[in-house]
Amino acid sequence: MTSASIIPFPIASRADRSRIPQKGMNKRKIAGTGRWGLLRWRGVILFLAVATAATSLLSSILSTTQLLRRTASSSSPERPVPPPPQLGHGGIENDGLVWITPKPGVARQVGWEDEWMMDWKRRHYSPNQKMGCRMTSDTPYAGGRLCFVPAYIPARLHVPDGEDEQPAIPRVIFVTLKERRIGPGTHASLMSLLHHNPEYEVVLFNDEDVDQFVCLLEREFALLELSKVQAGTMRADVWRLLVVQRYGGVSLESDMSAITKLPIRSDDTAVSGVGDWSHLPGRTRGSLEHQAMAFMPHHPFITEAVKATIRNLNDHAFLQRDDTPEAKAEDLMRLTGPAMYQGVLHDVLRLARCQKKENSYVAALLEPERHCDMKEFRKVFPEGARLLRDVDLDGSLVRKVFRDRKGYDSIDAPLLEAWSPGFCSNNAFEHRAAERERLWKENVNKVRQGAEDEKDLDMELDRPISLQKNVEESHQAEDDDELGAELDRHIKLLKDIEENKQGAEDDDELSAELDQNTEMLNGMGGNQQETEDYDELSNELDRAMELLNNMEKNRQGAEDDAS
Repeated sequence: MTSASIIPFPIASRADRSRIPQKGMNKRKIAGTGRWGLLRWRGVILFLAVATAATSLLSSILSTTQLLRRTASSSSPERPVPPPPQLGHGGIENDGLVWITPKPGVARQVGWEDEWMMDWKRRHYSPNQKMGCRMTSDTPYAGGRLCFVPAYIPARLHVPDGEDEQPAIPRVIFVTLKERRIGPGTHASLMSLLHHNPEYEVVLFNDEDVDQFVCLLEREFALLELSKVQAGTMRADVWRLLVVQRYGGVSLESDMSAITKLPIRSDDTAVSGVGDWSHLPGRTRGSLEHQAMAFMPHHPFITEAVKATIRNLNDHAFLQRDDTPEAKAEDLMRLTGPAMYQGVLHDVLRLARCQKKENSYVAALLEPERHCDMKEFRKVFPEGARLLRDVDLDGSLVRKVFRDRKGYDSIDAPLLEAWSPGFCSNNAFEHRAAERERLWKENVNKVRQGAEDEKDLDMELDRPISLQKNVEESHQAEDDDELGAELDRHIKLLKDIEENKQGAEDDDELSAELDQNTEMLNGMGGNQQETEDYDELSNELDRAMELLNNMEKNRQGAEDDAS
């Protein structure tokens, strides 16, 4: 019983007890008090507590029943709900990646693989595999860095799909590299793909993997067509079409970097940006992306592209003639690359009677319902094809942000005239492996020699630079002496001006003081004149008084004489 169901019984104080009726009084008046009343109240309290507990238990039962009903309905065969990922058990592993779902101990089978592909994944996966870069002199890449990347990286956010919810385009990214010993540029591009798309697996084929894939699964094609291909870029073009045609998924060139999540939905059957350009001079514009493919397995358009590639490799004389318009473009582009891809697309659009607008198929690709015969168009692009206005898969990717100095070898003659019947033999595999290693060491030595030559050149350049610096410092010293003398002259002039200025100020003060003294003296002279005038007047008065006194004495004497 919870604390909320416990109701405390009030205890009567001594003052309250004095008001309780005593024995012998009417029992109606003592109902609710005394021994019988106390027992009755306890019964009421017990009933309320039991009722409260029963109500709480009933509410819990109802909630559990509703939850079980929702769970049962959601787990019905019509709408399977995958279990949530085991969050909280992942983290940063020894490969430097953040695993949202715990890192698997063995290669994970998702559902798009065949037996050969699963065997390849098992052979190339280890839970202890690492990736990263280090400084070394044994590298053909700029900056003295060498990076390593595993052949297979499982999805770091894995949510098992129900059988009915497998995406039409498998969540796997295919990339082919000449070596899995890569430079920091390619490593940064791959890390950006992993960072923005944790729910995707990443499969990295090198040249040996490409040869094994084609020899074991497409042996006739390998012997008759692929054995002629010398240029690494053409081999990558051929493999990209074959692997997407067989397994579906996303195929990217190795210099593609991700800036956001891939815009692929579970019901998409094909996703591509539409480019308003032509890969051949003077041709109609309008193209799908060749550097970034996203298709379901056995897509009809990719199947047509594979057929066109086989035709070109078997009958390449016309495409390699010098007197054709196509000769202005690169052989690789016309035989297996973007120009071939665009040619297949335009053939499909012509069969679908798509209308051009200003010599461009862009409007027809973006709105085929308005410009094409949809019955014919759907034969090559089934429902679910989503063609976007922005290339690079709707701006989710960007090309050549990080670039390594060393890429695929540039070979002047991309094709051999004759096919090699022993192309898929063990001896041929060993020979090609040894040749790749020889080329690797040769490239490393070239970089080392280049670094030494660059160092010698820097030293050679440093000598005239040092001499020039010494001359400049000597000239600078002379300039400093002249500047010092000029400054001394200016300082002396300033001192003279200051002294003259001070003398002028002193003269002004002296003049003012003299003016004050002159004024004072002038005032003093006026007072002296007044004093002298006063003395003369006083003497004059004295003489007048003396004359008056004499006159008075004479008058008095005359009166006496008269008397």
